[in-house]
Order: sequence, then C-alpha cells, then structure tokens
Amino acid sequence: MEKETTVEEAALHLLPSLDEEPVGVEGLRIFLILNELLHVIQKYKLQSSTKLSDAVAAAIQSLSAESRRVIGDWWSSLPSSTMSKHVKVWKQALSVILSNQPVPRNSGVRNLVLVLQLMYNDTDYQPLIICNFPFVMDLKSKKSAFDIDVMCAKATDEDKTNCFLFGVLCGLALYNQCIIHLQFPLALFKKLLGVEPTLEDMMEFSPFVGKSLQYILDSEDEEIENLYAEFLINWDQKEVDLDPQNPEKPVTAQNRNEFVEAYVNHAFNTSVEGVFQEFKRGFFMVCDQDLVKLFRPEELQRVLVGQEVYDWAKLKQNTVWDLRLGYDTIEMFWEVFDELTEDQKKDFLWFLTGFRGVPIFGMDEVKMKIQPIEIQSGQTYDQHFPGSLTCHSILTLPIYSSKEIMRDRLTEALLTATPYQ
Repeated sequence: MEKETTVEEAALHLLPSLDEEPVGVEGLRIFLILNELLHVIQKYKLQSSTKLSDAVAAAIQSLSAESRRVIGDWWSSLPSSTMSKHVKVWKQALSVILSNQPVPRNSGVRNLVLVLQLMYNDTDYQPLIICNFPFVMDLKSKKSAFDIDVMCAKATDEDKTNCFLFGVLCGLALYNQCIIHLQFPLALFKKLLGVEPTLEDMMEFSPFVGKSLQYILDSEDEEIENLYAEFLINWDQKEVDLDPQNPEKPVTAQNRNEFVEAYVNHAFNTSVEGVFQEFKRGFFMVCDQDLVKLFRPEELQRVLVGQEVYDWAKLKQNTVWDLRLGYDTIEMFWEVFDELTEDQKKDFLWFLTGFRGVPIFGMDEVKMKIQPIEIQSGQTYDQHFPGSLTCHSILTLPIYSSKEIMRDRLTEALLTATPYQ
C-alpha cells in the first residue's frame, strides 16, 4: 500500500510539469502510460480514490484540441481488450464520484466524461447532459433511466392537469363573487397580472430566505467575500445552478444584486413555469383577462381571498331577525356571540357565509338573516343545532331554553365549520 501511495504521489507531482503543447506527438504517449498506471492502481488498490484519475483527466482537457485528437486516435486504435480495460478505468472513477451524496458540482465529473468521449473518438462538443454520452451507461442503466423519465413525465402531466383545474376553480370563485380560504401569496396575483415578483415577495413567501438575501445586499464588501457563497442554491430539495453557463460562479460584492435577482426569479418563475402557466390558462378560461387587469395585485388578492378586517359591530347592525324568535332569544344570542373568542367568531363567519375572510368592501356586504328552525311534533328545540344557508347568509336558530344550551350547541356546530376538519 505504501509503494502504491508513493507511485500515486509521484504521478501527481509529475502532472503539473507536463507541457500543454508538447513538441512532437511522442510527448503525448505519457498519457497512455498514465492510463495503464491508473488501471494497475485500481486493480490492486482497495481504497476507492479518484484523486489521480481526476488529475489526469484535467491534464488531458488542458491539452490543445489537436493533441487531444491524437490521443483519441491512439486510444481508438488499441486492441479491443486493451481499450475495454482503459475505458473501465474512467468508468470506475466516474462511478465513485457519482455515488457520493450529494454529487459534487465541480469540473471533475465533466473532465471524466469528456475523457470517455475522447476514447470513443467522439470529438463533437456537447453540453454535459448524460443522454449525450450514452457510452457511460450499460443497457440496464439506459432502460432504468428511460423508465424513470416516463414516470416523471406522467407525474408532471398529472400536476399540470391538476393546476389547470385548480385555476378553473379559482376563476369560478372570482366570477361567482366567492371568497376562498386559501392564503395565496401576493406574488401569485402579481404573476397573473404580468407584474414581476420582487425580494419583498420572497420576504412574505419565505421569511428566512428573504432575510438571508437582504443580508447579502446589506453586507459590507468584505463580509460578502467571507461568505464563500456561489450561484448554487438548494430549492425544492434540489441543487440549482443560477448561472449554468458559469459553474461554481462565486457571489461577490459586484454581482450580489444579480445573485438575488436570479434567486427570486428562479423561485417565482423558472421553478414553477409549467404548472403556473396551466393554472393561469385555467383561471383565464373563466375570467376575462383584460377585465381582471383592471385590478392591482393587492386588489385582486383581496377580492379573491378577502381581508382580515373584522367589524363585528357592523355585522350586528346589519342583521335582520325573524320576530318569531322573540326578544329573549335575540338578546341571548348576542350575549353568547360576544363571549366567543376572536377565532370562534371567524369560524362563525365561515359557518354563516362559507368564507372566513371579509369581503373587499367590508362587513357591510354581509347581511345576516336569522330565522327559527322548524321542528317536528314531539321534539324540543334544545335537541337541535343551529344551521345555515351559506349562499344567502341565513342562520337557522332553535329557540333554546337557556343561554348555556345555546352556547354549547353553537360552539359545537362551529367545530364542524372550522377549515380543514
């Protein structure tokens, strides 16, 4: 093991001294020898290290295009048994790197794949997309990759269909003047109206990420350099390069604004482009897009989601009572209502109208009507719970014998109206 380590260290020490443009092609034969050396080390060494193979691959990629072509011609002319042995060297090194979690995002993988490309004498430049390098995979791997892609495509199609239908549902809610209890961020309404989301929207959507990005903008130049950050982020449990044309691009004081803008753009645009377009298509299939654009994003949000400005005195003022209930029941009801917690009152609004938010023009739009329920002969009012007709904001109220029974029945009825139960 010690001898092998010495040989490996000697080879690593040798590589930097090699001329990137040797005089004469014979100087390139060292790379055939190094390939054979890698084979021997992999064959007899138990440790799975790719340090030397990475260095050799990098040295090969630093050669001129003509020198690489010569090496490729030599490799392709080798006997099939020797060629197979050399190919295995690079596949083994690539396998070790790709087995790491997470897979390193550096030039090492690219260099190894490009060496394999060179060995197959395929010198046409292609982006580093695995499908462009089929020689890296055996038949079983190719079939697995195809099957996984089909499964993902089916899942993606299903997601898009669901988003389209959800867009139709939200469009119908707006068209029919219904408030929906879904806390959409303002960024969604901006996108529907063609307004670009900003860092402020990130603050609402993900306060932690938003504050982190603001910190980068506010930091001193030296602090930015000490962050050692790159245009590489983790979004939706995936690593995303915000500038794929420049891998490993560092975040600096000069490009910090570019980084923040790229981050926000990926979060609100790139990462959701497919599903959002389907949602938008469904939404505007119901609603006239030109008319919807009359609203500002904040206004459209309040129209569809409602607002959280609860004027319970106004609700009382606008209530119409059926006099058959009697004064005692009316007084008893308002006493019970006033003793409800704020959340219970919001649940009551949900129970009465079908929405928990207040309409855009306030509680004046909620005209509650309270009328007695009809009971069958032999029954008592105390057996029954309050009911509602949400389309007309009608509360059907039994004429209870006591305030305590009314409170118990009403609060129990509100439990069934609580969202997501």
